[in-house]
Amino acid sequence: MTGRWVSSLLTVSLLLGMGSLSPWVEAQTVLVQEILSEKEVEELLQEALKQTQQGQSVQAIEKLERVLETSRQLQVRQLEAVALFGISRNYEQMGQRQQALESYKQVLIIFRETNNRSGEATTLNNIGLVYNDVGKPSEALNYLSQSLPIMQELGDRSGEASTLNNIGLVYRARGDHRQALDYYNQSLPILQELGDRFKETITLSNIGRVYNDLGNQTQALDYYNQALPIMREVANRSGEATTLNGIGLVYNALGKRTEALDYLNQALTIDREVGNRNGESATLNNIGLVYNALGNRTQALNYFNQSLPILREVADRPGESKTLSNLAAVYRDTNQPGKAITYWEDSLNILLELRGELQKEFRERFLQINRGPAIALVDLLIDQNQPQRAFEWANRFTTYELADYNRLIGVRVANPEAQAALDDWNEQHQQIQALRQQLQDNSSTDLVDQMRDLEAQNRQQAETLANTYPEVAELFEIQPEDLSQLQASLPPGTVVLQPVLLTNIQNVPNTIALFLLSRDSLSVQKVPIDADEFNNWVTDYRQMLQSGDSAYRRLSASLYDHLIRPVAADIEALNPQQLAIIATGSLRQFPFETLRDSETDTFLLQQYPIHYLTRLSSRSLLANPSPSRFLTFPLWTIPLLLGLLGIGTTVKHHWKLGGTLLTLALLTATLSPRFSGGYRVLGFANPQPLDPFNLPGTEAEIDALLRLAPESEIYRHQQATLEVFKRQSPRHRYLHLATHGCFQQLGCCLQENCPDYKPDMKPNTLLFADGEYPLADAALLGLQDTQLVALTACQTALQTNIDGDAIMGMAYIWERAGARALMATLWNVDDQATEVVTTEFYRLVMQEGLTKVEALRQAKLSQSHRHPFFWSPLVLIGDPR
Repeated sequence: MTGRWVSSLLTVSLLLGMGSLSPWVEAQTVLVQEILSEKEVEELLQEALKQTQQGQSVQAIEKLERVLETSRQLQVRQLEAVALFGISRNYEQMGQRQQALESYKQVLIIFRETNNRSGEATTLNNIGLVYNDVGKPSEALNYLSQSLPIMQELGDRSGEASTLNNIGLVYRARGDHRQALDYYNQSLPILQELGDRFKETITLSNIGRVYNDLGNQTQALDYYNQALPIMREVANRSGEATTLNGIGLVYNALGKRTEALDYLNQALTIDREVGNRNGESATLNNIGLVYNALGNRTQALNYFNQSLPILREVADRPGESKTLSNLAAVYRDTNQPGKAITYWEDSLNILLELRGELQKEFRERFLQINRGPAIALVDLLIDQNQPQRAFEWANRFTTYELADYNRLIGVRVANPEAQAALDDWNEQHQQIQALRQQLQDNSSTDLVDQMRDLEAQNRQQAETLANTYPEVAELFEIQPEDLSQLQASLPPGTVVLQPVLLTNIQNVPNTIALFLLSRDSLSVQKVPIDADEFNNWVTDYRQMLQSGDSAYRRLSASLYDHLIRPVAADIEALNPQQLAIIATGSLRQFPFETLRDSETDTFLLQQYPIHYLTRLSSRSLLANPSPSRFLTFPLWTIPLLLGLLGIGTTVKHHWKLGGTLLTLALLTATLSPRFSGGYRVLGFANPQPLDPFNLPGTEAEIDALLRLAPESEIYRHQQATLEVFKRQSPRHRYLHLATHGCFQQLGCCLQENCPDYKPDMKPNTLLFADGEYPLADAALLGLQDTQLVALTACQTALQTNIDGDAIMGMAYIWERAGARALMATLWNVDDQATEVVTTEFYRLVMQEGLTKVEALRQAKLSQSHRHPFFWSPLVLIGDPR
């Protein structure tokens, strides 16, 4: 009886995975004490299946919990798996993905224990898709890649095709279009072989979308045209409208406006016939884009304005933001700048709200895709002689890029109440995201009202928490800070330069906006550039610097002419004691101090001491120096630094590993040892002295540190443990870590042929003798008095981190954890040169009493007769004093 019973229930469990998404409601469980009969179990499962399909997840879970209790009392493992599977699916529908994952993983254990390979493969697939939904593509690929060989082993061709398609889906969401195509193209012939025409059309359309993403309109059109007749054959009207829309957009991109309008109007007719309000609003917007491209602004406005109320009706916030931006562009082009500014600001405020809801890695891609409105708005504000508002928006997006990085690694805050509030806020965002997905599939008035209520509650919660807990305010992304107050907080003598690339936006000339700020002034100049040529300069220049190529001088002068010369006289007139650079995007790839004035044949470093800021904010440690609790004399007279990592004998290993390693040194300062009797440093080195983790050169660094600071506490090899690090760090204001670290989003492979999903180190971690420390927990260390974090990162693999966001993101993390300033290297350099520069740097700070920024400048100048490869990659981020 048991075998037949479980077999029938397994069929039901697979059906449970096919339910449509349902509204989010609070789940409640009902457990029973008695053991149910077989008939009662069958009835409960059938009712639960029906309720799952109708979106009544709470009721379904109640029934499945009763089945689960019975299965455990009877010790029927397969029945337990069936109940858990159904519970997991309902949690998914409710947007409670963490609970779904926990239940699915219990199912997986049971299927493996009972050797149910089919159930194991299906569950692996579902876990992978949930991880993809919460923005963890590496974990998603891990589980999907385990599912695929089992499907192949079982000869489950349909399951194999679905898994291949799902892997392609993850790669496309991650922006890896080539890998997505590879997996879609493996799935397609299997579906054709099986004669599954419905799924075939979906895969054909997916391939078309990827080719469109890649800008290959001809190939996109080919696959769309293959999908379209099959869509009509299987009577998939919604799919037909979507495909017609895709074809219309391709023709518009090809400049064939008449054909574009023909296909889009066909799509619009179908959308209205089937009552697809989401599709109707999207199609109206796309028709407006075609008319705008034709120069018919009146018709463009007509269609955009038809689309906008529908988007609001169905609560399609991404579509609303896009349409507002499209309206703004028309108003700009028809010389109505006031309306254009209003619509772009409304569009951007929605985008910022949406980014808050996205999980982890998807936020980064979202920002890249939706950067256009921000650039267009900043450009227009500059043209309208509103430099203050322009800078506020530029600075706002710079800050939120850093907040994105913090969310990307799940950064924590020290205050447990604030952390709990942040966790609640993020959980509610997941529920909103689940509702938004449901609305895309099946819009209803009840769902719209429910999501609007949740959004209003969530925004109010964010405002309340941001006011209550300042340490999380930036992560809530509420409002920009008052610029005049930020300027007033700058130290006297500091001049800030922030270049902003305004490129690759339709009807916006490619320029660089050079913002220049001091305590009392703000100005901006736009410098015309050829965007492709400039981007090539930046990439080539970085490569020349880090490879020692002597041809760097020409590009150095060209970059100086675009980034410095237009504002050189203004900088000089402000007579700065130091020049602070806020570098964003690709401009983080190289040190500005290497830019060369060809007229005087001097580096920018020879003109000014230079340091970097992550952004301008009241939370910035530059803006809020904390007074010493012991000293009454100015902080700038105190030597704050002790020792900075050289790379020792590890350079060859770093080059071989291609940028996967990090040697990190944190230096947290006590008060001046010149007055307190010496430096006491907590140091760690080479915690795992076996390949692939062995870093013998770091031990020489620690030995040098001991010579400089004999009273230091040093831990190496098996003594360099996580427990010692956590316990001792708050007791020392100097902390020196010489160990591996990983910044790559998929983890780091320290040896050849290491698959992405089985890295030697987890992402965003530091290595100790007994494990890895997550950098997201830095704020929990209690480093409120930290003066300097010195960070020498391997950045030889430029494609891994092309915009340098890891360096600035890490700087932002340590600032929020309490660090006053950071030192970071942009690439690996010669051991001996590093030792010379850092030794001179220490001497100037500790013996001559120079500020950090001036000491670093003088140390670099002592080597400036050599190629910048040897002296330039070490940069200071944060407080220069």
